[in-house]
Amino acid sequence: MNYYGVLGIIMVLGLSSIVYSRYEYQHPTTTTVAAAVEPTVGTTYYAALNMDVCGQTPASFAPTPSSVGSSMTVSATNIVKIEPLSPDQAGLRSTLALFAEQYPSLTLNSSRFSVPNSATKYVSVVPLATHTAGELCPAGSKYAGQKAYPVVAYWDTLATVVPVTTTKLSSVHFGMNKMRVTFGFEPKGVTPPAPSTATLQAMLAAASATTSTTAG
Repeated sequence: MNYYGVLGIIMVLGLSSIVYSRYEYQHPTTTTVAAAVEPTVGTTYYAALNMDVCGQTPASFAPTPSSVGSSMTVSATNIVKIEPLSPDQAGLRSTLALFAEQYPSLTLNSSRFSVPNSATKYVSVVPLATHTAGELCPAGSKYAGQKAYPVVAYWDTLATVVPVTTTKLSSVHFGMNKMRVTFGFEPKGVTPPAPSTATLQAMLAAASATTSTTAG
């Protein structure tokens, strides 16, 4: 009886393993690998920059000296080149807040906007001007006498017409190549203008040159 009982158990286990193996073959397990969040280390993105205070452009961004080893560098044409050098500068960490950390005298939040001073050396920590929320636009400006507030507008693609506006720099992620960003100080309801056509063309030329070099 024990002998036949053991044989029965072996037969049941054998059939069970065959059925399980057949099921696994017909229903293979798929593993989904999450795509890395751009920009990754080793990639190069570009963005066009602009500044606008009450309808006027106060200054251009001073170029980043070649001796400064930052992951975001500015050219003379108001273009920022984004090249993450390490994981802590890549992906979701690649934001406008990181750019502000690496660019002296630039500050923007809900209460204050400090305009970078292109008339002095890049290393200067003294801004060209500091504007506080609720301050009146200066005489002679487009919105003279109106209360103005710090704001950032960004267009995440070339096809974007209506930008997103915010005062939280960490929410502006450089996750797309060829973005446009304007730092502004405007009356409520006024959207800062996009970077100029010349700046946009310079960005597209820089991006095209990088793509051609990589392909070559």
